[in-house]
Amino acid sequence: MSIKLKKIQRRNPQTPDVPKKWYLTQNSTGRADIEVVAGHIAQRTSLARGDILNVLSTLVEVIPTIFQAGQSVQLGYLGTFAVSVSSEGKDTAEALSARDVKQKRIVYTPSAELKRSIAALSCEVA
Repeated sequence: MSIKLKKIQRRNPQTPDVPKKWYLTQNSTGRADIEVVAGHIAQRTSLARGDILNVLSTLVEVIPTIFQAGQSVQLGYLGTFAVSVSSEGKDTAEALSARDVKQKRIVYTPSAELKRSIAALSCEVA
């Protein structure tokens, strides 16, 4: 398998007077939604597409409950999902409250195995 690449020209926004340079970027052809992913999994397993969709949908419902318990979610070879928050800075700890949270994000860290599988892919310029 290979990753399809395309050539694009970009300007550095920090130095707009410098001439544009050429870069390689993935030639994205769109997104594979949960239905497509479930179909791919069904082709490789003995499970029905509907069963896989049920599991994936339930996973999306369960993950926030696990986050609320203060835990991250480690999904084997897929990787780990965790909550990250950023807040306003205060001069004292007593001045901080939950209202100071500016942003809540989900951070995904791929497993070493998944990183290796991506590293093994070849690249092809279109």
